Amino acid sequence: MPLTGVNPNDATPSVRREIVFGVGPNTGAGTERFVLIFGNKTSAGSETADTLGLPVQGDADARSRFGKRSEWYQMYRKYIAVDTSATIYGIAVTDASGGTAATCTFTLATTATADTTVDVFWGGYQTSFTVRTGDTAITQCAALVAAINNAEGGTWPFTASQGSPSNDHIATLTAANVGDRGTFVLSRVRVQARDSVGTTYSKSSVTNGSGTDDFTAALALAASAGEYYYQVSPKHSTSSVTATDNGIGEHITMITTQANATNGKGQQVFFGLVGTQAQAAAVATSSAANSARAKFFRAENNDWTPGMLAAHNAAVQRQAEIAHPSANINGWTNSDSQVYQIPDPYDKSDRPTTDEIIADQNNGVCPIAFRANGASYLVHSITSRSLDSLGQSDYKCREGHIPSADDFAWSVVKSRYASEKQPFIADELGANEKPLPGVMYPSSLKALVVSVIDDLTSANPLGLYKGPILNPSKADAMKQSVVVTKVSGGLYCAANFEPVEHNNHFDMKISDTSPAQF
Repeated sequence: MPLTGVNPNDATPSVRREIVFGVGPNTGAGTERFVLIFGNKTSAGSETADTLGLPVQGDADARSRFGKRSEWYQMYRKYIAVDTSATIYGIAVTDASGGTAATCTFTLATTATADTTVDVFWGGYQTSFTVRTGDTAITQCAALVAAINNAEGGTWPFTASQGSPSNDHIATLTAANVGDRGTFVLSRVRVQARDSVGTTYSKSSVTNGSGTDDFTAALALAASAGEYYYQVSPKHSTSSVTATDNGIGEHITMITTQANATNGKGQQVFFGLVGTQAQAAAVATSSAANSARAKFFRAENNDWTPGMLAAHNAAVQRQAEIAHPSANINGWTNSDSQVYQIPDPYDKSDRPTTDEIIADQNNGVCPIAFRANGASYLVHSITSRSLDSLGQSDYKCREGHIPSADDFAWSVVKSRYASEKQPFIADELGANEKPLPGVMYPSSLKALVVSVIDDLTSANPLGLYKGPILNPSKADAMKQSVVVTKVSGGLYCAANFEPVEHNNHFDMKISDTSPAQF
């Protein structure tokens, strides 16, 4: 049986694989795995747009190449807050052609009647400035502008400016990057005095940035380059996406195309969503987004941008899957041994309800929830594949570790094949025939694949991991599924791999059996 997309008449020597997800019944890493972050730079960054350079060599290099106020740098910071061991590459996507930056204003009124401190909040960060009795609105406006422009070493992705003399009580905020995603930045800025001192800080509505950047060139570049297992995008939508939308749908299409047998790249792509549950479902259930190799993380109206959410969760996924390819990160939260810093919504009504959490999972969206104390946690890491080819609900490939486990299993098979490959092949030996040196037989390859299944269903796979990577309960079935046949000029192998199941539920019913007492 030829692999999908492979010409059966192609005589080019090769080692190919095709992983078909979701073929089993419904049941309710061999490499470093590089990271590739997509996002806009600023003019302060030296990186050439739509190019793929060397790995980023730390924070200073990221600032220098992409600009310290850039969208890309904000995503990078959220990634390395979790996972500092990754090799990270970046593509600075060209800003929206002819686009404008989002803006908003803060209008200050009335001289302060007492001393206080004024706090400015953005993106989970906070900066402050002091107000003294008698400070005019103009004086306070100047202090507000300075505080914003110097916050976090001048890295917030927007700048502030004070108005001309007739408007010098008005601070104008301008997103660092042009285009429609600047709204996610400025809509989350808040200014609040700790005490009532008479002064008011009135925020205008955000004037949305214009223009939508086109990721097509950047995606083509990534497709033509090497294998970047964890790809992170700042793109966002509140409605269905398509395979040619210059963003989410096109990125997922590229990932799935590169994963086919002809290209053979195991990769995943991560997105953040900040809209409602219904909007997220519309995105993730789009035919162009319904994929085992895509993940959407939702936190409604969060202070972080979609790109920051995507980067942080991609880092969690990689950190865990490097330690164990079938890692269970469900319930991941901030602790002494883990990092998860997604801020609690300002409006507590934006915390997801139980019904929304269930709906997210049933529509291919990873819900982020918040405890009563504001601590965030990842409810369930799932792929966006929730529908079969007929558009019916199908959760065979819901668990988020499935692509990682299958890709890892293939990498072990490929590595062993490379070390055991012989220069010649022959039909299977007869009962009384002896194998010849330099010849590989179908049974040789079958034994190799079976050995991988044995290793990856063991308690200590490869002597590197604690706990099985493939399902030990299905070890015999997986080994029995291995079929190898000789074809013209090579060997063909078909096998069923089933990743280990995660322990996600513990349900107990207690029946009281106390006797009647009189």
